[in-house]
Amino acid sequence: MLIVPGPENTLNLGGDASSLLTDGRTVLYAAPVSLDEPEVEKTILALLADEPTSVPAPFYFLVLEKDRSAVTLVTDLHGESALVYSSGGIDTRDSTLASCYDSEYLSDLTTGMSDCSGKRLQFIAPGRSVFRCVEGQVVLTEHKPPVLVPLMSSDSEPAVMLIASLENALLLELRGASQVAVLLSGGVDSALIGYALLGLVHRGALPELSVTLANVSFGAESPDRTAFETLRADAEPRLGGSWVSIDVSSDEFLAALPRVARATWPCSSTVMAMNLASVWYHAIRGANSPIVLSGLGPDEYCGAYARARASTAWKDAIRAARAGLFERNIRRDAGVAAALGVWLRYPLLTYSVASLFAGLLETDPAQLQDKRVVRDAARLMGVPESIAARPKRAAQFGSGCARILRGDGYELVAPALLRE
Repeated sequence: MLIVPGPENTLNLGGDASSLLTDGRTVLYAAPVSLDEPEVEKTILALLADEPTSVPAPFYFLVLEKDRSAVTLVTDLHGESALVYSSGGIDTRDSTLASCYDSEYLSDLTTGMSDCSGKRLQFIAPGRSVFRCVEGQVVLTEHKPPVLVPLMSSDSEPAVMLIASLENALLLELRGASQVAVLLSGGVDSALIGYALLGLVHRGALPELSVTLANVSFGAESPDRTAFETLRADAEPRLGGSWVSIDVSSDEFLAALPRVARATWPCSSTVMAMNLASVWYHAIRGANSPIVLSGLGPDEYCGAYARARASTAWKDAIRAARAGLFERNIRRDAGVAAALGVWLRYPLLTYSVASLFAGLLETDPAQLQDKRVVRDAARLMGVPESIAARPKRAAQFGSGCARILRGDGYELVAPALLRE
């Protein structure tokens, strides 16, 4: 196991004497060092055990384990794709740590994963994730989310705090970006993100950013398209943005299913999974942006699913739902994004937003029921009441694709439909 902390704002990658600026972030990164140093060992063990440390956030912490052909990544960042696996080996995101795989130590690691060349490795949720090479693809094999420290008190109203946390997350995620797209399903979650983002651009906080608001429909009269047009009529004259309606025929949907199934492997190809993944597949293709934002999060953090609302152990149901986010949603959706070469980000899953929801669960759970805090935040942002109050509707039904690929949601799709 090769481990080292990076001092201050520079990373020294070891024998090749290369060093890299890290844009002022505190980074713990992999390279050879003796574990005899007490503070290094203490920090490493604490991070791997998800225990509090003195390491200021945000941080990445990478463990390369050649004997297992594994990469373990620990981070506190949601929505931050820290690694990709490219034909050159293990690489890091963007230019922040560009050409890192040229280090002899990282290159040496890739000998155990050489059959995975060209496959992208994305990381989104915080906590500890272990990636391995499985059947020629780099896949997530283990994930343990961090323990949230609830944000318990503030002088501000919860909806105001949510807006502030979301705007801060968007500023952090999109610094230096020139183009981003938001998938607007017509629901309140994605509408809140879209309005917050357009507001930041309109106020000059992200002056160079081009924003695309995209909606995908698998039928001319889909409910989500109607809601999207309501948002467009309200926001476009005031806040601008590029509004894109993506129409997908039944033939196009079915023809793409084999590619969608490959992109989401090793997730099961159930009817529900293929419908939801297809929404992302066609939306991302039509949006034509290197970064796409998702509204995932509030349904789980607010217990918006029927099974949670009907549960006598409501808090336990919420905790279980948010613990399953990565396995149930993110791995599938990020696989689609990776296959199409874009970064998928989740601003409503950032640590500060998640901590706000966790705090409300303990101190003011009424704010979570029916997603009250999210709906109130949307109203404050100017989202039309018909959208702010719109009941939850699953994407496969709202977009209309469930009319094409029918069946019980947990039933496996017929193999013939997944063959090209």
